[in-house]
Amino acid sequence: MIANGKATELRIQSVSLSNFQSHVETQLRFAGEGRLTVIVGPTDSGKTSIVRALKWVIYNQPAGTGFIRAGAATSTVSIELGSGLRVTRLRSASLNQYRLWLPIGRHEAEEQVFEGFGSSVPAEVQRALRVYPVSIGDLVLLVNLAEQLDGPFLGKSVPSTLRAKVLGRLAGSEVLDVASNRLGTDILRASRERERLEHELEAVQSEIDRHSWVIPMLDKIRSADLAVSGINGKVQTIERCRELREKLARLPDPLAAARRADAIRSALSRASALDKLFSERVAKLQQVSSLLQKSDLAAQRVVTAAATVRRLRDEIRRVREAYASLAGELECCPTCGQRLPEDLHSDR
Repeated sequence: MIANGKATELRIQSVSLSNFQSHVETQLRFAGEGRLTVIVGPTDSGKTSIVRALKWVIYNQPAGTGFIRAGAATSTVSIELGSGLRVTRLRSASLNQYRLWLPIGRHEAEEQVFEGFGSSVPAEVQRALRVYPVSIGDLVLLVNLAEQLDGPFLGKSVPSTLRAKVLGRLAGSEVLDVASNRLGTDILRASRERERLEHELEAVQSEIDRHSWVIPMLDKIRSADLAVSGINGKVQTIERCRELREKLARLPDPLAAARRADAIRSALSRASALDKLFSERVAKLQQVSSLLQKSDLAAQRVVTAAATVRRLRDEIRRVREAYASLAGELECCPTCGQRLPEDLHSDR
């Protein structure tokens, strides 16, 4: 039995079988709208084969070539709708086709040939016939055909849960079930995503806590920068002392020499104070260096500070050497003629 809509153009008007099972050439024209076509005959006369032929065209079942009539090479089944649309199924050892004729005029039709469709029905043929298998969960129902031994549609042999799903599908309420299932899936996915994000947040917070020492280290680095700035100021003072020494060296008269000697002593005193201050700064820098070794980010700053220390030591050494050289030149006081103290000649 075929149930495929109320419109006359969608009704199967005729079916033709060629070399399909026991049928050599059979043509059936069904009764019109409001009438019933009954096929009668003795057992094994081919009545059920007609239903199988319709199933073969509409659902591409059964597969294989076992239905080809013995002694024949090709089996063909064609159905024609009231609209003039015609679908033909052909099968042989080397040929496997669907042919579709779409009416484009009163006496014209466009032919389309389909091959390589596997076990399914070409989508164009399904759209033309408007007959599709109905999928209910994992079960596929062929609701448009009922074979000879099939029970009533949705009868007692069908589980109640399946009947409910089929009726829901026909009524359109399965959309709510699908939406509910998808909503549950989305809620579960969102819950898992929330848990994942919470775990990531905890991991990030733990990482922040593990690096809490960075902020105090930055404060120490800033203090080291200030210490380096102070050392730079002392270097400028030493440069001014060197300029003063050069000016004293250019003084020609004894009074200027005496003043130069006093300036040298004063410079040496300041240099001694600077040396003490420098030693203190070096000790502080060593402490800072010990702290900076704990952070890779501060390594470059320690290298820069060490280079500055070496430069200051070299500069102080040059100042001392210059002072010692100057004292060597002034072995006797130009005013009183007495010999200068030995500590002015030594390079400590």
